[in-house]
Amino acid sequence: MATTVTFQFWSSDNNVDFAGPYDDITEVADSRYIKVRATLTRDSLKMPVLEDMTVGYFKKSNILANWIFFSESARDIDSFHDSKVWTSKADWDAGTLSNTYCPIGLGQLELPYNELSGSGEFTLDVGSGNTADWLSFSHTKENAKTIWRDDFRTNSISKYTWYNLPGWNDGAAIMPTYDSTNKRLVINTGDNDGTTLEIPGVSLQNAIASIDVYITGQYPTNSATLQYLRYADSDNSYVMLHQAVGASVESGIDKWLAGENTGLTEDSGRFPKDTRRWLIFEINGNALKGHTDEYEHNDTDESFSSANKILMGCYQTIGYIYHVLVEHYTLPSPINNTLSFEFYKSSDGTNWAGPYSSISEVPDSRYLKVRVTMSRVSFLGSAMPVLKDMTVGYFVKGT
Repeated sequence: MATTVTFQFWSSDNNVDFAGPYDDITEVADSRYIKVRATLTRDSLKMPVLEDMTVGYFKKSNILANWIFFSESARDIDSFHDSKVWTSKADWDAGTLSNTYCPIGLGQLELPYNELSGSGEFTLDVGSGNTADWLSFSHTKENAKTIWRDDFRTNSISKYTWYNLPGWNDGAAIMPTYDSTNKRLVINTGDNDGTTLEIPGVSLQNAIASIDVYITGQYPTNSATLQYLRYADSDNSYVMLHQAVGASVESGIDKWLAGENTGLTEDSGRFPKDTRRWLIFEINGNALKGHTDEYEHNDTDESFSSANKILMGCYQTIGYIYHVLVEHYTLPSPINNTLSFEFYKSSDGTNWAGPYSSISEVPDSRYLKVRVTMSRVSFLGSAMPVLKDMTVGYFVKGT
């Protein structure tokens, strides 16, 4: 069906009885009254808009006019009668989510933690007494480098492996606690004690590991240390240090080989301790980079062939962890991920018909439900699909 605007004309001497229709105004006989009927039709993608129309006439007497010309201005618009866009954290959180979530500070739907698949259902209601003609659906899919993201919006302590790392911690492993009000992990290891987390199933090889951390204090026997490690065993590892010393914090990269620290970069870059910042450690082939918000350390070194674990050690530390993120250094090839969509309709929001594979197949209804399914093949062999936004275009018909 095409988008059109057509016109017909009628004449009358008493505004009750009309002669017509006429397809052209020049066909209309002299009369006191003229009636113009505009008919607008639309297709599924565009809507016609009548912006103005003009009738030209010559007044022959107090009761008769000669109808001379008619003009109009009409155009098509690409927007719909209405639309619903999901793009903010509030939009995604309002859905029914299964193994999907919108991380704090972001407006996108992702797979959390170590999930390889998940789904979300999102419902649109056009209001009591109304039905809608469902016209279009679009979405924006991105491929993120993300392997693992945890913003601690829920208590995910059990997702990690926690233990006392031999050769690093003198005492027992002290578990962190979860602060549900501020959405963060609370670290307080005590003196000469520490704890270490392992991100399961994830490798720090050609990857970027980041932690959003806030060191507030340390115990007096030694300095407090947060370490990002690419770990082979207790004698062989790379370490990205973030170490509180007195009133400041210093950082650097160490390499432990056969139990000896061969020190790739000097500890440097002192800055105020009581500041929240990201600590980032990158390994790309034999290139290593450790950096914070203020300082960067670079070096090259041969990789430990078996040093694929990502560990984070906290030793004699008081502070908070807000975010843990692991990303591929570049996007994997092939991408190996998918987003798929199904649609359902309902008259009461409880009983649903469907699924429909295309929104054009969905009958008119008050309620529409969009179901998105996200999947990736593996953590290291595929990128994670990210749903940035989705839009439903519709026309409200009423009952």
